[in-house]
Amino acid sequence: CSGSVKITGEQGAFADHRLPVQKYQANAMCEWELRATDSGHTRVSLRFTALEVENGFDFVTVSDGGCDDPDAPLLGEFTGQYGGARLPAINSTGGELCLRFETDAVNDYTGFVAEWQMLEPGGVEVSSELMVCDEATGWCGCVVGLIGDDCNEAATSAVELSKLASNLVGT
Repeated sequence: CSGSVKITGEQGAFADHRLPVQKYQANAMCEWELRATDSGHTRVSLRFTALEVENGFDFVTVSDGGCDDPDAPLLGEFTGQYGGARLPAINSTGGELCLRFETDAVNDYTGFVAEWQMLEPGGVEVSSELMVCDEATGWCGCVVGLIGDDCNEAATSAVELSKLASNLVGT
């Protein structure tokens, strides 16, 4: 990753590095600003499909607002290895969401892969044990660590995790 990337569009995925899976860079400071750009979409939803960073030293943070807003409320901070853990979708209250990734000089891991989608007004997330869907848009995705058409297969290898990000931007 490098610098700042602004992302618009209906939905997609991005990662902190290029795939197939590589380890992320040392001493990185990167940010991705997801922005709803039309009147039909008023919120942004973000879900991690893979997340593995050095615990206590490398951090992924998500804020409710633009990356240039120092007062944007923090929605989540992640450090460590989440593997097959289920991380819920993170939804903005407005039209922008900022993801920041900061690393130290040592012990690089595989990093993260995230999916986003723009939500229509009033879109409410509903979830089952294996899949999460937005009733307003019909968008569904597997919970973190699962793959397959029915979200019933565990993503256990770096190759499987790389398959989760076939539509990358900003890398």
